[in-house]
Amino acid sequence: MKRKRWFLFIFRLLLFTSVISVFILCFTIFIMQTNAKKNIDVSQMEIKLVDVALQEKIPIEKFKGQVSKVVYLTFDDGPNESTNQILDILKKERVSSTFFIVGSMVNEKNENILKRIVEEGHYLGSHSMTHNYQLLYKNKTYVHEMLKVQKIIQDVTGVESTLVRSPYGSYPGLIKEMRDDAVKNQLKIWDWTIDSLDWSLMGEPEKILANIKEQTKKDIEVILLHDRKTTAEVLPKIIQFLRSQGYVFKSYNEQDHFPLNFWNDERL
Repeated sequence: MKRKRWFLFIFRLLLFTSVISVFILCFTIFIMQTNAKKNIDVSQMEIKLVDVALQEKIPIEKFKGQVSKVVYLTFDDGPNESTNQILDILKKERVSSTFFIVGSMVNEKNENILKRIVEEGHYLGSHSMTHNYQLLYKNKTYVHEMLKVQKIIQDVTGVESTLVRSPYGSYPGLIKEMRDDAVKNQLKIWDWTIDSLDWSLMGEPEKILANIKEQTKKDIEVILLHDRKTTAEVLPKIIQFLRSQGYVFKSYNEQDHFPLNFWNDERL
């Protein structure tokens, strides 16, 4: 009888211990799941905070108050029959550009093109009177010719222009003596970062586009183009490509001038 009672006691004790163990196990699992859920909620909150921080940070890093990638389309050697076609495309695409004109190309029949360039928000700069290397750099008529084109621009449009583009580029022809003279006459000189070679690719628009694609690498690009029929034909594709790369188009602004000449002359 005593042995039976003893076994019954042991059985009840084991049963009670098992119940307590199961309860402790369930309670532990519940606590772990609760903590895990809290951790997940905290992690998700941290992820959301990181996303918000990134969203707030990107504009500061990417823009810093201004657009980080800018391209300046520049057109030389006008005005001519292709200039209006180029202006039509720029107007349709809402793109601002810069035109460097040759003074000897201006006459009473195309003065309206100069006026249109200014009226439609583009910048009008000088590209010499003659575009003649011998006269400009050997005979040193460079500054005189640029000032003469400036006067033409002012007489026709009423705008005072300071930026000039050196025919064939400023190097090696524009020696220090002429650069000093340019500084004295308050000229600013822009060469380019990308040469489309459009002047040598008449009838080959895709090669012009390929040249630009290959050379487009910097956050600020200045592209050399010309008032030519083939250039006008490929211009919409050039604009489309540059937009796809995140560039915003600007025309030259004298208030935001930065030196861009092959001599690295900071005065110009």
